[in-house]
Amino acid sequence: MPHSELIQSLLRAVDVIELVAQSERGMSLGEVCNALGLKQPTAHNLIRTLIARDFVEKTNSPVRYRLGPAVSRLAEERQSHTLVRHASIIMNDLFERFKILLPPKLGPQEEATLSFHQYVGNEVMMLLRLRMQRPGVLERPKHAMSAYQSASPLVFQAMWAPEELEDYRRRHPFLDQGAPIWKTQEKLDLFLHKVREVGYAQPPLFPAGQFRVAVPVWGEGHRLAGVLGAGIWLKAGQPDTKKLIKEMLESSKQIGDAH
Repeated sequence: MPHSELIQSLLRAVDVIELVAQSERGMSLGEVCNALGLKQPTAHNLIRTLIARDFVEKTNSPVRYRLGPAVSRLAEERQSHTLVRHASIIMNDLFERFKILLPPKLGPQEEATLSFHQYVGNEVMMLLRLRMQRPGVLERPKHAMSAYQSASPLVFQAMWAPEELEDYRRRHPFLDQGAPIWKTQEKLDLFLHKVREVGYAQPPLFPAGQFRVAVPVWGEGHRLAGVLGAGIWLKAGQPDTKKLIKEMLESSKQIGDAH
C-alpha cells in the first residue's frame, strides 16, 4: 500500500504507544513532541484519545504518560485464544480415549462430556464442549458455571490466590449461593484444601450414576490458565474414573505446555 494511503493520525497514535512503552517512568508531553516531531495540540489530542481507550494512562505530580492497561489486556486475550485453540486439539484426542471407557452406546437419558473453562468477565465460563450424544461436534457454549456446584469453579477457588478468591466471592456470596449446597463454609474449605492436595476437584454433591471432575491447566509462570472438566451421566455403572482422571491430568499438562 502506498504510504500516501495510510491513515496518518493512526500511524502517529501507534508511534505514541510504542514510544511511551519504551519508558519505564513515562514521558512528558514535551518529550513526546520532541521525539516524534509533533506539535503540542496534535500530540495532546492523540494522547487524550489513547487515554480514553486505556492505551495510555496519565500520572500526576508530575504529569507524565505511560503505557495503559489495554495493551496488556489485548496480549492476554491473544494468549487466551491461542490456549483455547490448543485445548480444542488436545480435547479431541482425549475424547477418543474417553469413549473407550464408556459403554458402546448411550441411552437417551445418558450423556458424557468433556469441557474447557476459563475465567472471563468475572465468571467461570465453559468455552468448549465435546458430547458423546453429538460426536465430532465441538460446541462453544460460552456458558457461566454455577459457582459452588460445578467442578470447574471449585478448581478455580481452590487454586486462586486469596485476593482473587475474595474478589470472586464478593460477586458470588457464599451465604446466598454456596450455603444451600455446602451448608457451612468450613465444609467447603475442607473440600478445597483436598483439591489442592490431590490436584483435581471431584465434588461429592451428585447422586449415583453422575460423575463430575475438573483439573487445572497451568500456564506460563504456574498461572492458572483454565480448567479441563468431564461429566458422566449413566443409568447403571461407572467407567474407570481413576483412569479418566489420569488421562485428564496428562491432557491438561499438554494444554498448559502448548500455551
